[in-house]
Amino acid sequence: MEGFAYTFGLGVHKIEDIATDKAGNEEEFKVTVDFDSLSRMTKSLVSQYGVANSLAAKLQEAKMPKIEAI
Repeated sequence: MEGFAYTFGLGVHKIEDIATDKAGNEEEFKVTVDFDSLSRMTKSLVSQYGVANSLAAKLQEAKMPKIEAI
């Protein structure tokens, strides 16, 4: 898979890959990205508390299903 994460569509993404070295050793690698993991990562990487919480709140809001008015 190639590309920047910001180009992926909305929702949960699961990425699986197998790496093989020159000796033939293989290792499987799996990554799952969802709103909760992005929120935790944002809070750990953004040093300004208010900014981190604001971004995390936006992620949680995006996670909630939208209800359309009739």
